[in-house]
Amino acid sequence: MEPFKVIAPTRADLAGGTLDLWPLFCLVDNAKTVNIALDLPAIAKFSVEKHECFKVELKTHTGEAYFFEKVPEWEDIRKLGRGLQFPVAVISRYLAEKKELPSRLISIEIETKVPIGSGLGGSSALCVALARGMARLFGDYVDQGWQWKMMEWVRDLEAAFLKIPTGTQDYLASLFGGLNCFSSSLGGIERVGYPEGVFEALSQRLLILYSGEVHQSGLSNWQIFKDAFEGDARTLKGLSEINRVATELDGELRAGSLNWKFIGKCMSEEWEVRRELFQVNTPRLEEIMTFVKDMDVLGCKVCGAAQGGSLVVLATPESRSRIVQECSRTGIQVLSAQGTRHGASILPITAEKK
Repeated sequence: MEPFKVIAPTRADLAGGTLDLWPLFCLVDNAKTVNIALDLPAIAKFSVEKHECFKVELKTHTGEAYFFEKVPEWEDIRKLGRGLQFPVAVISRYLAEKKELPSRLISIEIETKVPIGSGLGGSSALCVALARGMARLFGDYVDQGWQWKMMEWVRDLEAAFLKIPTGTQDYLASLFGGLNCFSSSLGGIERVGYPEGVFEALSQRLLILYSGEVHQSGLSNWQIFKDAFEGDARTLKGLSEINRVATELDGELRAGSLNWKFIGKCMSEEWEVRRELFQVNTPRLEEIMTFVKDMDVLGCKVCGAAQGGSLVVLATPESRSRIVQECSRTGIQVLSAQGTRHGASILPITAEKK
């Protein structure tokens, strides 16, 4: 098999985050999450060669490395460096399901194009990239609709690693790409994309800003999860309000008229609900919010579960360059990101020209 790489996009959620946690969405009627895949991918490069035994070599772009011939157990994985634990967990658990391993040397190199703790789903995209690459090596997930089966596997793997429930929107954006609404209801999830023109117009208006603070999605989501299932009225109200806003945003994106002021209002309102009810803001996030709002942006919200991470800003195409300049001048990092239609993709290494 020739060397190949898997490119898996991250995402910016526009409304309805947290509602994608299973089975949290069962508490909300027809829960909706709207997000767009970003061309800030996780990348996993694979090469295979004959060897006297089975062996895996894993290297990160930061210089960490780990080699194994026997598939490591969870207790061994937990002893590794922080940057190695999760990718080794993905690879080892995938291999643990195989009855027989070939006499091959599998070399894997990984990197992500988003900052650590960006709130853009970088770890989930890496999980997808690694699972997609392992599936290519072993001939798995080839049937129609394979993305849904892989979503279940990576969701469960990350839950096992984190030991808390995990959502689905990061994986789905990474697997399918594009601009989508994921509707979660009893019995399953439905993906409905938006017209090409809507994707293009939105991509021209989005900016991604990084706060410099590492977000804490697991802790934030877990607290909301526990409060909701303990019947906390405030939390349940917040989830309902978030879903109301996500439903309104979904309707506007489908209407064809594309009232950008209303779309921006939905994004900002979703954040206000999340900030007030779930207390996931930080002084730095508030500082950035105030700064960009003074430039008359159409809308702004924090991505993911907040408590740090990144912000997505909706602006007019004419004002984007000015906002970028002003943010850069004041030390706010603007990530070079656009929407991407492509989900997790496999490409030959030889096609890479950079």
